[in-house]
Amino acid sequence: MRLINPYLNFEGNAEEAFQFYQSVFGGELFLQRMSEVPGMDNLSTKEKNCVMHVSLPLFNGQILMASDILPSAGHVLKVGNNNYLSISPDSRKEAERLFRELSEEGTVEMPLQDMFWGDYFGSFVDKYGVHWMINYNENSSGSDTGPTAPQEQNKEIIKLVNIAFQENDIERLLTHCSETVEWTMVGGKTVKGKEKIRQWIKSGMEETDSFHQLEPEQLTAEGNTVISCGQMTMKNKKNKITLYSFCDIYEFENNKISKIKAFVMKA
Repeated sequence: MRLINPYLNFEGNAEEAFQFYQSVFGGELFLQRMSEVPGMDNLSTKEKNCVMHVSLPLFNGQILMASDILPSAGHVLKVGNNNYLSISPDSRKEAERLFRELSEEGTVEMPLQDMFWGDYFGSFVDKYGVHWMINYNENSSGSDTGPTAPQEQNKEIIKLVNIAFQENDIERLLTHCSETVEWTMVGGKTVKGKEKIRQWIKSGMEETDSFHQLEPEQLTAEGNTVISCGQMTMKNKKNKITLYSFCDIYEFENNKISKIKAFVMKA
């Protein structure tokens, strides 16, 4: 099953809003400012400090994302009620916590209450103008995911990781990893921790121009493990292209990649 990840727009306060959401949901923020994007030199100091992209992991591989608009580019933010973010918590207690914390300083449209259709439901607009629904059903909680849902969600995360790797987007790749992630290469070299892995990948990319996956990777999931196999080409700074076969083994813990074993060889 593919994931649907909501994407929001803000008018200069995306960072503030996502720090607030982080206080409710937890997780690690990834944030990139307009000043980090090529071709943005003509922006004002205020717009350079705006958010080009921010993301926060939510549940089961889903990610909440957003950016700030740029008035100088003709962007206009129109806050409306045509979209809601709907959350289905695992418990009544969690539904109450999310409703209470997210609606703080906002406007409650419908207080949490037992509805005639059988759900514990409420809706509100948070202090940033974002519309939310909290919907808990005791009978269906957890049952609609099925026994294979976590494996499918982990596979979707690996697809996002592979895309980020091909685009040389180290930060986006690392948002899916735990702080203590371990990465072991075929030769036995193991790098531990996000920061060391970040530096290790950066040093490797200094000699690499681009990666290109030749076909969709073959993904197999069992328990908390996902195996990704396929072929890719790598072009170095001298424009030499080399074909590789790869087989990577990912282990998950709390919806984050905790261990990676990468087997790569020339095809």
